[in-house]
Amino acid sequence: MANIKLYYRNGFYCIDNGDGVKYIDPVRLDLKDLNDGRVRIIYDTIRGATVTAEHLYSEVQGEDGVSYGSTMEKVLEGVSRHSDVVVNDQTTDAIIAKMSRISNQTTLSAAGSIGDRTITLTSATGAVDAKYIVLFHPASERFSTFYKVGAAVGNVITLDTPLDFDYPAGTFVDIADTNMNVNGSVTPQIFGLRNSTETPEGVDIAMDVTRILIGCKTDSAVDLAKFGDIPRLVNGLVMRKIDGKYKNLWNCKSNGELAGIAYDFTVYQATNPTQGQDGFMMRLTFASQGKMGVAIRLEQGEDLQVIVQDDLTLLDRLTIVAEGHIVDKS
Repeated sequence: MANIKLYYRNGFYCIDNGDGVKYIDPVRLDLKDLNDGRVRIIYDTIRGATVTAEHLYSEVQGEDGVSYGSTMEKVLEGVSRHSDVVVNDQTTDAIIAKMSRISNQTTLSAAGSIGDRTITLTSATGAVDAKYIVLFHPASERFSTFYKVGAAVGNVITLDTPLDFDYPAGTFVDIADTNMNVNGSVTPQIFGLRNSTETPEGVDIAMDVTRILIGCKTDSAVDLAKFGDIPRLVNGLVMRKIDGKYKNLWNCKSNGELAGIAYDFTVYQATNPTQGQDGFMMRLTFASQGKMGVAIRLEQGEDLQVIVQDDLTLLDRLTIVAEGHIVDKS
């Protein structure tokens, strides 16, 4: 595609795409990084028409015809010399899911409809109260997460949240645990976001994990020298990414070490009447230029995992929530 000039003059954004200059409303200029060497530019012309164009980073120029550069950061830096640019928010589906360890796998023996809070499994083995339930249907590229409520009635189980998709019979169902208060001191215990080491691999979508939140509940006070309220770990809690190879992201053995990598680490106290529970919450953000500046991308078959290598059974509860969004590759 031809070069495009993007600059600010006389109170207007100006776009020159080779067909002449179009003056546009300053509040209607969106730039979206397509993460493949291109930027999507959406703008309004003086006649009110909306134009969408995709350009290589190097094709975006200033008024003088000089390219801003070969990265999205250079494009934004160049344009911002002349004007305030609105970087378009992601509009793909958000993801909020807990890391889990699969205990049983089965399928739906009957279709489930939007709004249903009960589903019928081929086997309800292991589907006890408070288990984490994941439904995924590769052909439709849909997945949903729930918690089980109460005991199964035959192979029928009750969910805490209504179905948000018409899942057909044969849909895959994972029955899993999210509480990491397990003993991994002899055999390490692995909790994953996608659990992609299991079969089938799941839905063929890419997702960007932008942050994680770790919550720990204890029955006594927390201090930085401990892990939760138990002694400092010997081997440590490990987070890693698997994408055909293994990449360890961090290993923390104490509350102090967790606090050292997080944006915030908040201790809660049972003696505080507004809290009523000992423990901590922490937030670790990957994306945003003010943080690490990168998201953790997971393609199909890739996973973000946590390895429990110590005995954490004396903790009341330890869970990790991953947040992010589906990747738009259009």
